[in-house]
Amino acid sequence: MARLQDGSAGDDAPLARRGLALAALLLFACAQPSTEEPVKAKQEAPPPEEAPAPDPGGPPGPPLRADGTIFAGAEQMGTRVTIKVWVGDHSTRAAEIAIREAFAEIERIEEIASEWRPQSELSQFNAHAGREPIDMSADLFALLQRSKEIAAASGGTFDPTFHGVGQLWSFEPGAQPPPREAIAEKLKLVNWRAIELDPETHRGRLTNPGMKIGLGAIAKGYAVDRASELLRRRGFVHHIVEGGGDTYVS
Repeated sequence: MARLQDGSAGDDAPLARRGLALAALLLFACAQPSTEEPVKAKQEAPPPEEAPAPDPGGPPGPPLRADGTIFAGAEQMGTRVTIKVWVGDHSTRAAEIAIREAFAEIERIEEIASEWRPQSELSQFNAHAGREPIDMSADLFALLQRSKEIAAASGGTFDPTFHGVGQLWSFEPGAQPPPREAIAEKLKLVNWRAIELDPETHRGRLTNPGMKIGLGAIAKGYAVDRASELLRRRGFVHHIVEGGGDTYVS
């Protein structure tokens, strides 16, 4: 779970205490079992849960600011992520819980879509390149499907299979560019058309061994969208979610 970092220097203790009582009532009212039908469209990622998570307890989160908002930040997906929520008629505690859930949603997407985490779903998908199609989560399927659409629309200018070449570069101090021969060899594996997806079975694969997908150009925006959707479902319609330049304003 990302650690919330205070974005304000002030605090309003009496308001926070009243907010805690209201948050308890809100959480009790939201704890009834859901009767919604499950999402059937496999090609679409499932929406966040309607019911808020239980109050995690612990120390108070960021305080309510003078403009009626709560601001928090965390380091996620290799960048700085910030969330600003206008509290409105809700309690500060309810807003804090919603913000924590939004950060948790971004962390969940990173666990799925990071090409740098060896155990991520995307890394496992890359490791399976050249073999039989495998099952995918709704989130990864949606990301790959959208990536193919953008690649087609851009004539291949956007190509998520570039990661096989991109990983040759190191950005550590003193690092040298990769040899031209290595670049030329890896360029043979850059081809977005080699991403096979089946919407009916929710399975997919990379057709050629050694191919690798990197979603750094799209995953942060997707995670920001998902965090924003979660906040709206919690009743916090007015908010800003920003991650490394990808921004959602509601």
